Amino acid sequence: MASVANAQLGRELASIVGDEFVCDTAAPLTGYAIDGVRPATWVIPQNANEVAAIVRVANERRASIAVAGGFTKQSMGGVPAQIDILLRTDRLNRVLHYDPGDLTIGVESGCRIGDVVSRVGQDSLVLPLDVPRSQQAACRRYAAGTRTPRHSPGGAPMELRRSFYCLRSRCRSGSPLRSE
Repeated sequence: MASVANAQLGRELASIVGDEFVCDTAAPLTGYAIDGVRPATWVIPQNANEVAAIVRVANERRASIAVAGGFTKQSMGGVPAQIDILLRTDRLNRVLHYDPGDLTIGVESGCRIGDVVSRVGQDSLVLPLDVPRSQQAACRRYAAGTRTPRHSPGGAPMELRRSFYCLRSRCRSGSPLRSE
């Protein structure tokens, strides 16, 4: 059963993304534990404005946020002390731009590597990654530098990092903030 504070947080997040895209019930959240730490709630935004609103709520409440894509690498890194909000990227899965002639593609952070491979394959192009579980793996992890057999010693290929638009958000001043 969700605590009163978690229930209130869940209602606030639901006002941003809709009730069906927020969960604060213990049983389903257990499947999203990171290194044994179960999130208090998960939320699935659809666009950068919703992400920005979620981050604003978390900041106001001093709530911790963890981001989860395809949930393929969640046990890497340090163990979180707590996870107040698990921000799932499931609905951040659009191709924002694609120019096969220029060999560039921009996708949202929740877009699956397998979907990108399929899309560029329609033009007889190849995405230069060997990604385990590519139908599940989200782009954000690989654009950020997760190593695969085709990577250079410095991490993700520069061309790949430039090509993935992972998240667009806004700074406090209202100016655009873009992570590539």
